[in-house]
Amino acid sequence: MSKPLILKITVLLISTLTIMAGTPVSPVLPKIAVGFAGEANAELLSRLVLTMPALFTVFGAPLAGIIADRYGRKPLALASLALYAVAGTSGFFADTLQQILLGRALLGLAVGGCTTSAMALITDYYQGDERVRLLGIQGACITGGGVLFIGLGGFLAELGWRFPFLLYLAGALVLGLAALVLHEPERPAQTLEEKAGNGLPFGFLAVIYGIALVGNTCFFTVPVQMPFYLQGDFAVGGIGTGLILALATLFASATGFQYGRIRHRLSYGGILTLMFALMGCSYLVVGFATTLWVLVAGLCLSGVAAGMLFPCVNNWVSDITSRHNRGRAFGVVGTSLYLGQFIAPVVTAPLIARFPYGPFFAMLGAFLLVMAVTVRLAAGALDRHTRRLAT
Repeated sequence: MSKPLILKITVLLISTLTIMAGTPVSPVLPKIAVGFAGEANAELLSRLVLTMPALFTVFGAPLAGIIADRYGRKPLALASLALYAVAGTSGFFADTLQQILLGRALLGLAVGGCTTSAMALITDYYQGDERVRLLGIQGACITGGGVLFIGLGGFLAELGWRFPFLLYLAGALVLGLAALVLHEPERPAQTLEEKAGNGLPFGFLAVIYGIALVGNTCFFTVPVQMPFYLQGDFAVGGIGTGLILALATLFASATGFQYGRIRHRLSYGGILTLMFALMGCSYLVVGFATTLWVLVAGLCLSGVAAGMLFPCVNNWVSDITSRHNRGRAFGVVGTSLYLGQFIAPVVTAPLIARFPYGPFFAMLGAFLLVMAVTVRLAAGALDRHTRRLAT
């Protein structure tokens, strides 16, 4: 195995670990609630076990970006992987829910570091078509890893609620590989403008972050609300629900592997227009579905759309930033993505309280089609600004 291939595998493994923040323990949340039933607010606290890492990743990713630019990508990656392994497995040894939640909070900080360092390393190591392809593969590995780890978590859950926490030992294995393989990317000397703190195009980055936040919030509406829709309106059991959601995720992974080809044919504005249009159509199909198979087809289409978002945003940010300030930019990308995951159940709760699931998804689909039209109208300006910043 050549060293360049080992290097690619290493950064992809770091990226894949980020999806493990919640997926391994998701199947054991009911068992954790039962195991700590004697503690106050056990029902609420047991649910926070799933969402706590995402909340702390929101705060940790920008800090990780500053560290990456000031002290380097490799030190951040190694420190984050070490914290990941320790904090992740701490749940196996915890005696109280508070101890579990503390470990989950630290895990969120570690995920912020892993996410930021992996994205910065990929975009620093690779250029041009190779970078585009690898960012697509990175997105595919992240979404595909979610299917793998939730399956492993479900298997270990049969042994007891503590055992899925042992999956976080993977961080220690990747740490050993990263220490041997990674090298600190060379960064050019800063210009006077960049030293003055004006190197990042904050206004344009805010637009990209907003698009990422909206897209990820809408995408995570599926795992948050779809189980209730499937089980309540279509009488699908727990195993069937898991398989259907996994199928949609696999379609997202397939799109990630094809991202390089998509990028060759479409600009960033074109990709996002297509993504929002496909996601909007998919949610309309889901909302008006009268049979399970039609609904599943709609979900698979949503997976195709979602698979474009992660590599597109990362590729876009890498094109308009430089090596010495890219860490900060990717830190906020991580915040926008994980914030979308965290707020998805919050922003959709008022609509779910007033409307059945079918009309809810139909309305969400209509909103996404409006987003597609909006991005399409702005695509020319977005692409011109991108070319100007990239030169």
